Amino acid sequence: MDVLYTTLTFADNILVQALLAFPLLLSMVLSYRCLQVPDVTMDGSSILAASVCVVLMRKMGVDLPLALAAAVAAGFVAGLLTGALVELFKINSLLAGILNAFVFYSLGLLLLGAALDFQTGTTLFSWLKEKDQLFSQGLPNRLVIHPYVLGFLLGIAIVLKVAVDWFLRREWGVVLRGSGSNELFLQLRGVNTKLVRILGFGLANALVGFGATLISMYDGSVQIMRWPGTIIFALSVAIVGWEAARQLGRKFRFPLADSSAIILGSILYYFIVRMCYTFNVPTALPRLLIALYIVLVLAERKGAWRRTRELFR
Repeated sequence: MDVLYTTLTFADNILVQALLAFPLLLSMVLSYRCLQVPDVTMDGSSILAASVCVVLMRKMGVDLPLALAAAVAAGFVAGLLTGALVELFKINSLLAGILNAFVFYSLGLLLLGAALDFQTGTTLFSWLKEKDQLFSQGLPNRLVIHPYVLGFLLGIAIVLKVAVDWFLRREWGVVLRGSGSNELFLQLRGVNTKLVRILGFGLANALVGFGATLISMYDGSVQIMRWPGTIIFALSVAIVGWEAARQLGRKFRFPLADSSAIILGSILYYFIVRMCYTFNVPTALPRLLIALYIVLVLAERKGAWRRTRELFR
């Protein structure tokens, strides 16, 4: 029974963390997959959105729904500004993302300071955690599971996945997908790709804002140093998920949508992290291995090995 309890607790922890990160990771489908831009703005928009939410609730007494909407709106506006710099001011997308990440980090720091806690009992997870605690009282001490939190996060993940998939099948979504690889063709057909791409940056960072606020509420506080490096984490997990989905699709003839592959990558990532904690392995090691794996995958896709052989002929 001890093995069963350990396994269930292990799986519960992985699923909670994977589903909690899903909204933030889902932004990669819009920014990296559709726009083909590793949008560094999310390093700043995540801080800004979470800071806006906690400051409105703690310092201004704003209700949770309105504060959460304001956080999502802050992420959306942050993305729009990056899109405007890229499409209207013709600034390199990487540079525009870095500049805005710096600006929004500074704004978050001004709003927040180093850290700020949510008031007890005011977040989306307050009631859910209480219900999970009551549920766990009838379970063995070695078994720790969170059915209410898991159900809530699963519901959010399903709604967001369906919404993103629906959007990408509509006219603007099709244009957004095409703008990353066939922008000139779409422009020749009279499509305003600039407006669509700016909207794409906005929607991607709105997801980032929602995801960052959700994670902060689960943690119970917003900490300014938690979010730098978000783009590295999100991009790594997304690529791992997409590559795993590609291999599974090739082997079992069961293709997964990009939005579904994201959750697969998130589960794999947190499985590796949890295994490291279990066996006291430094978490830096698996991150190095994941980075190396991504380099090898991208090198294979881009024909790096062929060009390397040709270089030394």
